[in-house]
Amino acid sequence: MKTSAFSSWALFALLICAVLIWLCWWCVFGSSPLSTTEVRKILEQSTNQTEIQAEVDNLFSRFGGRSKSLYGSDLTTSPELARFAKALNGEVLGIWWHDIPKGVKVDDNLPSHVRIRFGEHRHCQFIFIFPTGTDLSAIKPPFEQVAGNVYLVDTWNPIN
Repeated sequence: MKTSAFSSWALFALLICAVLIWLCWWCVFGSSPLSTTEVRKILEQSTNQTEIQAEVDNLFSRFGGRSKSLYGSDLTTSPELARFAKALNGEVLGIWWHDIPKGVKVDDNLPSHVRIRFGEHRHCQFIFIFPTGTDLSAIKPPFEQVAGNVYLVDTWNPIN
């Protein structure tokens, strides 16, 4: 009986140690957020901004004036957008109409955009791609221009 209890406690202690080691490793060696320069490099290596812009404009014309989650079948006409999201290890979330993600503090509503989410759950980042002709004069930090109508926002360290 004592041996069984000791074995159970030893196994429990080993399990706790393993979990603590994994958590420490994840906090120290987990992926760090991408900078605007790194995102621009990924964009240039995976596709080009002009093609992505054309696909985003096409998505807005296809789905009209409503927010919509985008899935694999919706992105069949947007291979460059999907390739860019994959290069970021992220996913295309959808079309947002005048919406701001939780954790981002800005003064005004954002213009409509396509949103890509990437990064870890504990620290996600977003790419916002605005349609051609959008007035981007109100876009300010924490949004950083990557190229053209492509912007990066880091929800971990919002400004304002």
